[in-house]
Parts: sequence; C-alpha cells; structure tokens
Amino acid sequence: MTGGRRFLVLGAAALAVAWGPACPAAPSAVGYETKEAAGLNLHVVTVNLNDSEVHITPILSQEGLGSSESFDSMLGRAHPDAAITGTFFCVRTCLPTGDLVIDGERVYRGVVGPAIAITPDNTAVYIPFRYTSGGYKGKYTSVIGGGPTLVRGGLLALDPKAQGFTQPSLLRPCARTAVGITRANKLLLVAVSHPTLLGELARAMQALGALHAVSMDGGTSAALSCGDSVIVEPQRRLTNVLAVYATPQAWQQARARLTPLG
Repeated sequence: MTGGRRFLVLGAAALAVAWGPACPAAPSAVGYETKEAAGLNLHVVTVNLNDSEVHITPILSQEGLGSSESFDSMLGRAHPDAAITGTFFCVRTCLPTGDLVIDGERVYRGVVGPAIAITPDNTAVYIPFRYTSGGYKGKYTSVIGGGPTLVRGGLLALDPKAQGFTQPSLLRPCARTAVGITRANKLLLVAVSHPTLLGELARAMQALGALHAVSMDGGTSAALSCGDSVIVEPQRRLTNVLAVYATPQAWQQARARLTPLG
C-alpha cells in the first residue's frame, strides 16, 4: 500500500501486537478492533451504513475479469478506507464464482452462493442464492456474491452443499473472512488469520451480533485492511475485493478505478 503506516498480522501469535481499537487515517464511520467471540480471536472492521456518505462496492482486478492483482496494488490503485477479500474465484481462469454488481451495473453473473447487497438508500441486504438469478438493475448499487451462508435471521444457517459448495477443501480449517449485517444496519468485515472451521466462524459471527452473515474467500486469499493498515495480508493475488469509501470525495476519486472500463 502506498504511503501511510502499515502493519501485518498473519497468525494468532501476532494478535497481541494489534490488540485494541486502531484504524489509522480511517473516518469515524469506519472502525477496526480485535474481538474474541465464540472462542475465536477476530479482526473486525465495523462500517456504519446509517452514515449516508458511506459507499460500499466491489473492486475488480486491474485488467478485469479473468485476471488477478495483488492486494497491495488494489489498495494503492483504488485507495479504499477499508477492504476485505471478495467472492471465491477459479484459480485456473481467475473468474469469480459469485455475483458482482458495481455502481448499479452487473459486471458478472455468478454460479453459486448467496450475496450481500447494498440498496440505493444504503441498506445492507442478504440475498439467498435462489434469488440472485433475477435482475438487479435499479435495486442495488452494489452486490457481491459469497457463501456459504453462516447466519440467517440471527440463527446459525450453515449448509454448504445445499448452496452448491461441494469442494472438500472448503470444510478444512484455514484462515477465513466473512461479511455480516447487524440489525442496526452496520456492516461487519471479519477476518480470522489462524486455521478455523466454517462452523466456528458461523458461531463467532452470530456472537458478534450478525443478523445475516456470509463467508467470503479464505485460505491464502484471506485479506483485510482498514485506513492505512493492512491487517491480514493474502498470500496470493486476488481477482476482486469488497471495499468501503467513507466520504463522497473518496468514492468519486476511486470510481473510475473500480473496473477496467471505469
């Protein structure tokens, strides 16, 4: 990431270094802290969507669909106030597996998983997979597919196979990321940097107060940043991330850098 202070957390042993609220250069609508929930040490970025100036959006890699880019490069190019790993992608083709809507336009139609969407009035919405094949135009400013679902309606709702996730590797312990929505219309961007099971992450998201929560890509793709800090550094290049802009000025400056076509 260009400019500013930068720190890196790769494992549970490093948690004490970053313990406590800290999000250098991030506006007040975006805050970072480490929390313990359901036995897990978590990195949590909380975004207040009740602030009308906040904007949530996916960002594609610099060369677009079918390409990848380092997390540091994405941050340096688009300068988000916070960012987290996005939807899963095929490591061979670099194509995403989930839906992507940027600035109200669908840029990719996914094949699996539920989604987190943001309406024009800045309300976060959970979309079950069976509804994501419908049209998005005019309904949402931003959509990012993920999965499997971890929490729905405040209840644990983990059933990967029912949502089309059949890869055995998904069930093994690994670093993980998730996005949650609270009843107070706050977005939770959560990362755990030590090997964790999906069920453990689901219980942690529920304990954090998520009304709905969806797993995002993890393992070597797990990434999280806030302000001038990279909190969890991925070990591979990414094809997309979910980003937060806390002011209209930051959003407008980044708008042409979110996709190759602007």
